[in-house]
Amino acid sequence: MEFPADEQAGAYGRFVEEPTRPETERFFYLDDMDRRLIGKRRVITTVWVSRCSCARSGT
Repeated sequence: MEFPADEQAGAYGRFVEEPTRPETERFFYLDDMDRRLIGKRRVITTVWVSRCSCARSGT
């Protein structure tokens, strides 16, 4: 196993240069399908958290 060079490790998780507007839009734009998927997961998480809270409080 090889470890990354110091330069590679320092650049990890960073852009080499500032991304262009089209690149940024490609990664951060949410279309209708994305929003529906997020909405479904948000509901599932909310229900799960509510049930955990009730279980802790004994109600």
